[in-house]
Amino acid sequence: MQTIYCLLLSLGILFVFWIPAHTTLSSTITKGVNGTYISVVSGNTATLPCDISPPTQREKASLILWFKEEEGKPIFSVEVGGLTELSLARPWSSPSHFGERAQFRTKDRFTSLLTVKDIKGNESGLYRCRVDFRDAQTSNSFVNLRVIVLPSPVAIYDEHWKERNTFVGPYYEKDTINLVCQAVGGDPKPSVVWKRNGTIVDSDFIELSNSTVRNVLTVTSLSREDLHSEYSCSVSNNNISSPITNTVHLDMNFPPTSITIDNRDSQLVVGTKVDIVCHSFGSRPPAHITWYIDNIRLEGSHETSSVDGNVTESILQFTPRMKHIGKVLRCKASNPLVEKKDIFSDWPLNISYAPNVELVLGKSISADSIYEGGDAYFDCRVNSSPPPDRVNWYHNGLPLSHSAENGVIFTNYSLVLQKINQARAGSYMCESSNQVGKGRSEEIILDVKYVPVCANPEPEIYGVSKAELVDIVCRVEANPSEVQFRWTFNNSAELIRVPNVRAVSEGSRSTLSYTPQTSMDYGTLLCSASNTVGEQRKPCVFHIILAVSPEPVENCSVINKSSETFHLQCVPGFDGGMNQTFHILVKDRITNSVKYDNASLDRPEVLIEHLEAGSAYSVTVIAINKKGASTAVYKTVETLQQPELQLIEEKIELEPDISQSDLIVGVSVGVGLCVTVLLIVGFWVRHSRCGRTRQPSLIQEYRQNASGVGGSVDFHSQDQECMQSVQRKSILKKQHSCDTSPDLIPHQDQENWNFCAGSNCNELMKTEEFEESSEFSHKESMGASLLSKKSSSRDGLLLLSSSDCDMEDPINVFPNKISTSTLKRGSSSKRTFLLKEKRESIV
Repeated sequence: MQTIYCLLLSLGILFVFWIPAHTTLSSTITKGVNGTYISVVSGNTATLPCDISPPTQREKASLILWFKEEEGKPIFSVEVGGLTELSLARPWSSPSHFGERAQFRTKDRFTSLLTVKDIKGNESGLYRCRVDFRDAQTSNSFVNLRVIVLPSPVAIYDEHWKERNTFVGPYYEKDTINLVCQAVGGDPKPSVVWKRNGTIVDSDFIELSNSTVRNVLTVTSLSREDLHSEYSCSVSNNNISSPITNTVHLDMNFPPTSITIDNRDSQLVVGTKVDIVCHSFGSRPPAHITWYIDNIRLEGSHETSSVDGNVTESILQFTPRMKHIGKVLRCKASNPLVEKKDIFSDWPLNISYAPNVELVLGKSISADSIYEGGDAYFDCRVNSSPPPDRVNWYHNGLPLSHSAENGVIFTNYSLVLQKINQARAGSYMCESSNQVGKGRSEEIILDVKYVPVCANPEPEIYGVSKAELVDIVCRVEANPSEVQFRWTFNNSAELIRVPNVRAVSEGSRSTLSYTPQTSMDYGTLLCSASNTVGEQRKPCVFHIILAVSPEPVENCSVINKSSETFHLQCVPGFDGGMNQTFHILVKDRITNSVKYDNASLDRPEVLIEHLEAGSAYSVTVIAINKKGASTAVYKTVETLQQPELQLIEEKIELEPDISQSDLIVGVSVGVGLCVTVLLIVGFWVRHSRCGRTRQPSLIQEYRQNASGVGGSVDFHSQDQECMQSVQRKSILKKQHSCDTSPDLIPHQDQENWNFCAGSNCNELMKTEEFEESSEFSHKESMGASLLSKKSSSRDGLLLLSSSDCDMEDPINVFPNKISTSTLKRGSSSKRTFLLKEKRESIV
């Protein structure tokens, strides 16, 4: 009884001590009638308890032995001996059993523990712990150890018996899948369970004869919600360790669910590039988007996908063409892994374009049968989107305007030309426009057939001498251009038909060689032509006259001048019936130097450059033909003065070191120098203007050359006669017989000097005023030679030499404006007057 009591006490102590071990994942401990039951998973550490509590407090364990089942030899021992602490004892482990995997430790003075690492499946069994005391009876403890063996790793197979570790598939919508989970071995036999996203969906498994346990999961009619579903196979044969689990994810491919073209409101214009955007949704993997027009694939698109791959965007750079009008643009989305599931979106193209314009003649109009005086019309065919807002018409590149009075009528898209004439011939074109742009048609040439007309509608004059051969050229314009000419002659006495053999005709030109022999051969030649349209209505007129020299030019005027240039322009006179040229000669009136001389000008117009400012120039213009020269026309032109310099008073602060006396001396010296220079220049100018030699005029030179008389006109004697009373002294000096008032002396500004020399100036005084002209005059009745007269300058001087220069009233002779009527006849003494006419006052 005492032995049984000690055994029960030991078991009770062990039960209390090993309660926490029941909660571990590697082993379980339970108490039973036959000892302690321990379950442990193989590969883990097994802990075997042994009751070492002494029967009395004076007793101590001296030897601890462990035995397995019925084996007579211990597999593990701890010899305490005389040691006071069990922890100091040296354990021994049987190499054929636990070996070094076994260790001994004490928890307290009542319990010792045998721990075995990496417990094996074949080490299950009943273990007995015997404790020997020094004096007390030996005690025994029993432990039932069960080692649980886990099955081999779990394997998952698809319906093709292909092992899967991460995912299965891909599958498609409405597919059926079969997944196989299989476990081999294990003690005890394991159970196999399928879970979907953590929820058990199949717990039916079967045991095969080869220690294999299998569970087959069947899922029908897959949908989009099954994508990425987690399917786990859980295998377990104990409640100690966690189940062995293998998980796969379900992969699926989907076709695109929807597709749309976004910017349908974009305006499409022919030739203008536009980006068109198409989106596809719901495809897995991302859809591939392609573009088509009439099943013809378009290139030039750029494709992108969202991060999750659900949305695909394609941008097409599209340039509409005329061939795309009325077509349908298709955006197609497809998943290459899902066959026959393509979707598309269509967009009927509404393309705007500038007008396409075609110009045609009216249906009843033949291009080869358009005659002068008839009607014609054009149709402008316009194709545009949107419709055109206006139509414009052009003739020979110039815009046409609606004018019913002139026979030009616009009606909708038609142009009507009524009573057309030669001027309506040429190219026609129509232009149409809309909001997009403009379009022009090709040109149509309107070929108007008309009777011949003169190329030069004005009568032509031919100056011909007797027995002189002249070619009279008659030119006409006609359509068709094949014409026949007819010449007639009219001399006011008779009308004569000229034989055709006398004229040479070629195309639209006929040349008649004509030689007048008598005065009756002068008259009018008439040239007329005819073609298939009809006879020329108005003949070409050629007047044959006796050739004469040309008439003088008219209306010579300076149209522009400056201080260095002037532009002279004249109107040609009658050319005498022959071609004429013009001779223009420009001379300086003071120096007689030639500035310009050209005798072969086609027009009486010239631009003279590089002149001196404020100078007078004499211009002579003569017209010349084969018969001679015209009367010369003279023109005096004065260039403008240079801008005058004005002195402006400005106060200048003197430097402190300059004295006032020094400043006054410097200013006085400067003023004296300026006055001296001015006096010298004035004297030189006055002296140089007297005694100039006169050169012969252009008309006299030309007429001498034309008449064959050699030599030149001697103007030097005239100058001597003119200046015989002038003593070649300054007009500023006092004369013995004339009153030279200082008020009569002019300024040195722009002036023209007019000289009159002779023995009698009284007759000249009778004229009220002199004409403002540059022509030379000669009046023998006056006994004087007028070499020049007052021109258009501001001031004029008249130097008179007379035998009588007395004046009735010396005070009132020179008012603000002096005229020659103030000069009266006096004594016979010869005196010289210097008169200056001013428009405002005498200075």
